[in-house]
Amino acid sequence: MQTLAPSFRTVAVMSDPREPIRPVQNISWSPDQGTLLAVSYADMRFQNADPDSSFDSFIFDLEDSTAPYFTIESPHPIVTLEFNHRDAQCLAGGLMSGQVAFWDIRKSSANVAISNIRDGHRDPVRSLHWIHSKTSTEFYTGSSDGQVMWWDARKLTEPTEVLILDLSKGENVEEPEWAKWARSHGVFCMDYDPSIPIRFMIGTETGLVFNGNRKGKTVFEKISSTYNCHHGPVYSVQRNPAFLKNFMTVGDWQVRIWSEDVKESPIMWTKHHDVKLTGGAWSESKPSVFYTTRADGCMDSWDILQKQKDPILTVKVADKGLNCIRCHEGGALLAVGDDCGKTYVIRMNDWFVTAGKNDKALLTAMFDRETRREKIIEAKQREIKLKTKTSAKVDTTTAKDKHAQLVEAEIRMVQEAEKEFMELIDMIMDQPSDENNDNTEELENPNGDEDRSDHLLNDQNIIDE
Repeated sequence: MQTLAPSFRTVAVMSDPREPIRPVQNISWSPDQGTLLAVSYADMRFQNADPDSSFDSFIFDLEDSTAPYFTIESPHPIVTLEFNHRDAQCLAGGLMSGQVAFWDIRKSSANVAISNIRDGHRDPVRSLHWIHSKTSTEFYTGSSDGQVMWWDARKLTEPTEVLILDLSKGENVEEPEWAKWARSHGVFCMDYDPSIPIRFMIGTETGLVFNGNRKGKTVFEKISSTYNCHHGPVYSVQRNPAFLKNFMTVGDWQVRIWSEDVKESPIMWTKHHDVKLTGGAWSESKPSVFYTTRADGCMDSWDILQKQKDPILTVKVADKGLNCIRCHEGGALLAVGDDCGKTYVIRMNDWFVTAGKNDKALLTAMFDRETRREKIIEAKQREIKLKTKTSAKVDTTTAKDKHAQLVEAEIRMVQEAEKEFMELIDMIMDQPSDENNDNTEELENPNGDEDRSDHLLNDQNIIDE
């Protein structure tokens, strides 16, 4: 049982120091529970951004949040900016031009390396994640152009690997590459968990979520499974830190929790909100807690072990819509960015941070129960579909048999009518000849009676009388 009431406290508010104000697009905490916060700013409105907007992004320090700790200079607006998971002095960013860049704040504010625009993405880079490898210099990016690219910061001119999200089964070797681009699914968000370094998840603009495996050779081997999660874009996808088989998606004014074993439907979901949801994140310390941001400036705090229909706590963070949220490794701090260029750091109390001694067992039982229930429903639906198909085939066969029977009956009736007609003709042809002669005489003098009546009328005696 929780002894404290759920509560929060705003620790810091960091504003965009440049004019005009730009929306916050991405937030990244420095590794090893550091106090540095990298914030990227960009106006994503197509051909509607202010031409005088700055391209700089900033690093803030919570110990002195009144002014930026460091300035990240860029030739183009930075959409996503991430600290290296092992070195807090190195960052990688995805630009609106489709390029990726690498910064080392020990050397300069300007980027140390940047990719060629010809070999990069064709659309803004939506998501970037560092890969836990031996060199700690590899990362991968996703863009709305439908491509996922792997990079090495030591040689950033071109990607080391490219995956086009074209899942059409008809493969033509001679087909041009732009045809695959036209069929690919644009990337809106991605997720990566260091405990399974070869796996990754992709949320698309078409509402699909792809579960990927980098070790695959072809597209279908790399995309091991597909989940039809939402009707619109998937704004956020993230695995549960304690239960890696379960992941959360945000879209369609709703949060849904999925299991990798069930592809047809989610195992849990929230109510449909009246306001659009813009993002979500699991708590790093308490596996049953997650947070969502809304377009009306509110943040909802959920605990699925306590309540499933409504959030535990709703916080009015800003007057404008919230764009992104990022949880600190310690679990108590949250960083939230809004449309007005402000970043809010919120400290949640122990109610949302410390898990109870039975929470993990209870959550395991809940996920297992809901997964079994959905599997039973899936099996029942497959059985119903199979019966429907079988009955449809039987109905089709029965209809074909009835049609064949009708055709046979019609042919038989025509044959019988022809037979009767021919028998009648033969009977007429076989009648006796004298009858035919009498009939012939009658036919030769059909007006005999009329001639006799004419003679009677012409008789003179009759006239005199």
